[in-house]
Amino acid sequence: MPDTHKKLSGKTLGFSLTGLGLLLFVLVLINLSFSGLRLRWDATEDKIHSLSPGTKNILASFEETITLKYYFSDDPIQMPPHIRAYGRRVGDLLREYETLSKGRIRLEILHPEMDSEEEDWAKAYGVQALPTATGENLFLGLVALSQDKEEVLPFLDPAKETSLEYDITRTLAQLARSRERHIGIVSGLDVLGRSPMPGMGGGGPWFFVKELEKFATLHPIDAQTRDLPPNLDLLMLIQPGQLSPDLLFAIDTFVTSGGNLLIFSDPAAISDPMALYGAPENPLNPLFSAWGIEVSDTVVVDFHAATRLMGQNNQVENNPSWLSLDADAIRSDHLITAGLSSLLLPMAGSVHITESSPLEARVLLSSSPNAAPMDPALVRMGIESLRRNFQATGQSYVMAVHLTGPFPVAFPDGPPESPLPMEEDLGDPENQKKNPPAPSPASQEARILKPASLVLITDADLLFDAYYMSRQNFLGFEMARIFNDNLNFVLNSVEMLSGSPELIHIRTRDVMDRPFSRVRDLERQAETRWLAQEQALLRKAEEASARIQALERQKQGAETLVLTEAQETELRRFNEEKIRINKELKQVRRNLRADIDALGVRMKILNLLAMPLLVILLGLFVAYKRRKKTRHPL
Repeated sequence: MPDTHKKLSGKTLGFSLTGLGLLLFVLVLINLSFSGLRLRWDATEDKIHSLSPGTKNILASFEETITLKYYFSDDPIQMPPHIRAYGRRVGDLLREYETLSKGRIRLEILHPEMDSEEEDWAKAYGVQALPTATGENLFLGLVALSQDKEEVLPFLDPAKETSLEYDITRTLAQLARSRERHIGIVSGLDVLGRSPMPGMGGGGPWFFVKELEKFATLHPIDAQTRDLPPNLDLLMLIQPGQLSPDLLFAIDTFVTSGGNLLIFSDPAAISDPMALYGAPENPLNPLFSAWGIEVSDTVVVDFHAATRLMGQNNQVENNPSWLSLDADAIRSDHLITAGLSSLLLPMAGSVHITESSPLEARVLLSSSPNAAPMDPALVRMGIESLRRNFQATGQSYVMAVHLTGPFPVAFPDGPPESPLPMEEDLGDPENQKKNPPAPSPASQEARILKPASLVLITDADLLFDAYYMSRQNFLGFEMARIFNDNLNFVLNSVEMLSGSPELIHIRTRDVMDRPFSRVRDLERQAETRWLAQEQALLRKAEEASARIQALERQKQGAETLVLTEAQETELRRFNEEKIRINKELKQVRRNLRADIDALGVRMKILNLLAMPLLVILLGLFVAYKRRKKTRHPL
């Protein structure tokens, strides 16, 4: 028996070792077989770790081979850990480009060291060097080369990681593009940073202009010129001042000939220092009237989109004239706004498309029904004035719209009547060369209307840097942190109107902070109740003050120095009413906090206990099954 047992044990051990060896061999064989195959599963909701369809379509359209040189100082000592981790993620993303391009992209990942040939080439291409305390240079940039063309991303800002895919794909598309885009800009705001006057800008171009310059040639156009540059892909009108009649006619001719427009028309542009002196008549009204468009001169006030701002008393308050638009206010099925989740529009106006307009209109941005139009002068008086005079109309107001179709001719008989030229200009040959007389109506050929597109936004302040980005300094370089979709909205509009719609599907995949929508809804409900009671209090306060003043006018002689019995009764009644309403307001705030706190407690319980409870229940279920098998063996 013992010998037999030993033989069986030996055979069992031999079988076990043989099986283990075979298993190890199979695992090694599988690893070798699939080592060149990249299998990935992106489990995120928005597929943020996968290349978007827009990028894939652009890669498939490439005909020439593109070489990507990624300069990344992967130094664990000198490179800050978070930037080093970001640099590695950039490398992973670039490998995705190389894999999906099917040989059309060749990737080179280079780690420049001090006084190396890679460092010299990086500087020669224009990749920015980040100096360190030890004198070494760190690099985090990308160079794209194709035949005799090159595009450079000098510094891949970690703060803009959410738009990294767009920046890379835009660079590749620009490299493969046969012709550069041309965009004309007519602006009453100093978006180009050229004004030498104090308080009027002059600090360099606004950030969105720098972004446009990366992929297009910009043509600044003076408001008093008589013609537009040729071959424009897009014309941007940004809160234009008084336009010359000939320029109005040129714009009319441009759009009726199929040219696309992007217009920012603001009833109260905070970024315009002259806006405090009152807004003049909109110079585009003759065009709007012909197109069936009505742009209001009032400001949309919406308590459901109020923005938390520091008030005049240095306390944070909800300002309903600064609109923080969320996904409910943004159209989700349009190329321009799909995927956008957060916009800030300070003191925006509204637009209405009349029934007589022949254009097809698609709303991009709109307010909630808890909104009302108000005079800009009244809005500037402060939050108390808004609360006292606000009365919701129950309708939504459109703040951005996309119009398409053949645009009607605004000036069929040529330019509108021009003012007489200044006397000193009559004999100036140079002036006549710069501003030749406009062609007479008789010389105008019959215009053939071609379909065009117009994106009209009733706010210009959303373009200002401070309303969508904050700046930080790192190692002497300025980095930008984008905190909402204002820039995305503008660039999306430019991409679609100037002919690159594929890039829109990339940028709109940016990952934004997800708001606590339930908490936001609770705050909105309490805000509505609070506002109604506050307005009631203010009305009663004004009525009591009016009654006291009426009694004051009735007093005579020595009675002017003391309160009458009627006045004392009125004051006592008002103070009692004020105390009662203040108690109700405090109760509303307590109820709001109680609802939000209760929601927070439920979320904590769910987060802390859900997974342990799930594991316990799973363990109990497994134990029950095993015990059941033990009691009833087969």
